[in-house]
Amino acid sequence: MREFARNSTLVPDFIFYVNKPKAERLAEAMVAGVRNAGFKASLTTSMTPRQNSIGVFYGVVPETYATFLFYKAEGRAIYLDNGWLSTPSKPTFRFSWNSVQSFLQDMPPVRKWETLTDKPPPLQRATVDRRALLILQSRQYFDYLRLGYTRDQWERVTTKILQDKGYDVDRREKPNKRERGAVTFFDQIASTSVVVSLNSAATVKALRYGIPAFCMLDCTPSPLAPVKVPECGRAAPPDPKAVDDMCARLMAYEISLDQMKSGEAVDRIMAVPTHQRRGYWYGD
Repeated sequence: MREFARNSTLVPDFIFYVNKPKAERLAEAMVAGVRNAGFKASLTTSMTPRQNSIGVFYGVVPETYATFLFYKAEGRAIYLDNGWLSTPSKPTFRFSWNSVQSFLQDMPPVRKWETLTDKPPPLQRATVDRRALLILQSRQYFDYLRLGYTRDQWERVTTKILQDKGYDVDRREKPNKRERGAVTFFDQIASTSVVVSLNSAATVKALRYGIPAFCMLDCTPSPLAPVKVPECGRAAPPDPKAVDDMCARLMAYEISLDQMKSGEAVDRIMAVPTHQRRGYWYGD
């Protein structure tokens, strides 16, 4: 890959579009790594797209959305977000080309993936058989996906479906800041029988604990988190071997801050074959 980096006519510049402090911290690390790998890179708070460049984005927010769509249309958008396999003690970030999701079958399994991340914190499970935890992603995220319905509409309909199937419904909003003494995600799933989300990474965490999970949109963890929610008491725990295979594949698209700084991350991102850069997108 670095052979190509020596010829600037073959590889576009990397432009990291920054809209918030965390994005800036990641941008600084990744720009350093991209340069270490022999590519040209810069970060900017201007949302003007640039020709012959690859746009890098952390999340999709109002300030960056139009620019993200420009690069997506060109097939040159890199999306970063908190990792599927991230843990509090070893945070990681996931990447996807031209989408906020990637196809699981496109990700090559990584051998001994467990050595590259930490296990989730220990969880003392309570005995429950009819409690569903509904993961609520942000309203603006629903707007960006152009699904034809709002977050509030999805919440009402999904809650009704779960209640009709016999579940008591608990909810979890995406926290903006961690408040001291606040109930954590791990506290909530300890007394949960199923986790339901639109397409959240929370479903992957639930599956790693052996908790049945369901995504209401087709997305990366969908093969193990199908749309159809069973009747109360009939949700079988996930197959541990299937969860292990899923994690092995997810690890192919997980990167650490150190890998961003060293340049290893950009090498892995650029190594993704063109035909596997399609990703999931909704509402187009």
